[in-house]
Amino acid sequence: MDHAYHTIAQAITAASSGDTVLVYGPHDYPVGMTLNKAITVTGVLNPTVSYPSGGTTVTISAVATLEDFTITGRITGINFTAAASGATLQRCILNGYTYGKGITITSGTVYILDNVISGGSWRPEGATGCIVSFAGSSVIASNILKNGARGIQLMGSGTPRIYNNTIVGHVNYHSGSVTKGGGIYVSDYSAPYIENNIIANNTADYGGAYYIDTYAHGGCTDMSNNTYYNNVSTVSGYIYYPTQETWQTIGVDGNNEDNPLFLSSTDLRLQSTSTCIGTGSNTYVTSGWKDLSGLPRILPSTGTVDRGCYEGASVLTNTRTVGDWVELRGKPVTGNFESSMFYIEETNRVNGVKILASSSTVPGDLATIAGQYVTNDSELSIDPTGISITSGSSSNIPKPLGMCNRSLGGINIGLRVKVWGKITSSAMGVYTIDDGSAVNTTVLWYGTPYDVDDYVAVTGVSCYGCVRATEVDYITTVEQLMMMQSSSSSMSFADASDNETRKAAAQARWIAFLEEQIASLKSSASLSSSQQSLLELFEMLLKQTK
Repeated sequence: MDHAYHTIAQAITAASSGDTVLVYGPHDYPVGMTLNKAITVTGVLNPTVSYPSGGTTVTISAVATLEDFTITGRITGINFTAAASGATLQRCILNGYTYGKGITITSGTVYILDNVISGGSWRPEGATGCIVSFAGSSVIASNILKNGARGIQLMGSGTPRIYNNTIVGHVNYHSGSVTKGGGIYVSDYSAPYIENNIIANNTADYGGAYYIDTYAHGGCTDMSNNTYYNNVSTVSGYIYYPTQETWQTIGVDGNNEDNPLFLSSTDLRLQSTSTCIGTGSNTYVTSGWKDLSGLPRILPSTGTVDRGCYEGASVLTNTRTVGDWVELRGKPVTGNFESSMFYIEETNRVNGVKILASSSTVPGDLATIAGQYVTNDSELSIDPTGISITSGSSSNIPKPLGMCNRSLGGINIGLRVKVWGKITSSAMGVYTIDDGSAVNTTVLWYGTPYDVDDYVAVTGVSCYGCVRATEVDYITTVEQLMMMQSSSSSMSFADASDNETRKAAAQARWIAFLEEQIASLKSSASLSSSQQSLLELFEMLLKQTK
């Protein structure tokens, strides 16, 4: 039975083992959290839990799951006690702890999956990092660990698993002190498995990427298929290990120094040409595991997991064929039709495509999709195997390409377009419009009905044999038509070489139409003298536009 509570603590107190507590955002809960039962606590609409006075923001002391929160604090974000062995933290954002650690793990096996953890400063006692594990065999996978003093510190016996993380931007420096390990620091008999990670742009006095301490029980159990790029050590060796184990050499066991080719310094997804794509190891990838954006970790296009927290991204092109696999990230939705399909488009407006999936998307949402190209209604489409939708805004929607009817189809199928014309037929939401280009266009529109002989402007998606409309507006004046055709702020035109010719032709057609209407009205005996005068004035103004 569902119950509502005023505070998180009240809900946890009332919950029984196996229950789920939903915490709604986007509110801030500034009193921290103690999770001491084997329950799931899920954030809805990104709530924040903070503890501005210091100390630990969240303490977990049971086999619990905490997911979909933002956690902020001054010293420690989350502390897993020894009683939390088996607990899970997933899809959370941790930041704001300017003095201390993002996560501490006392012992046992804790699962840290699909989180974004940033910050953390140097501490004189040495326990510093986005994640500090004192003992046990925790799994730290598919996270972004960035912009602190250190990514991960392993300082207790055990065999933790460090897979498919992106560890970037850490600066482990303190004046007057010797700092060790910018990306990862291993000490005190820890023997981790470190695989498929991207460790880039980290700095420390010793071991900008790694510092493997003499007391690390001979080093790492497995350290393979990692990419180290642009890590800096101010004294010695960006991979520093006093015992000089030969298995840590670059070029051995799949380790390399390639540029991972992030999309940008803040967007850590991979460019399509990154050597991190398809070069990880599938050894530790479990069934159903997804990357940080929700895509399957092993995609059919490569058959092998990528390095880092994201599977690599593709772009839409006209060279795809049936059977090709593609992974697309953050593509804007341009239209949602018939509850069984929607369209996405590249932001440069070069290519768009139909997605065969039932979704509650609206134009402006951002879609992340993995799938295979198929043919649907004679149109090349994507049948997705994985899909994730992020709420967006209308500012994400690409501006439409202005086109005449004769230009529609072919390479512009899937793109957002705008066309104009006179309705020549109408039947149950299916319209035919004529723009004078000698080719009529079928428009599918199930909104406010329009009549035959209405002149309309249609915005929608170019599809095989039709335009699926998202907006339809009346055209009532020549000035309105010309404004729509010439406004570069609202659209751009295909076939740019003959834009001026087509504009002039369209203007001439509309002027001729209006002159016919004026002549018909002037012949009417029902006009009053004032109406007749207004009509003559309009006729004079129309002639001035010619």
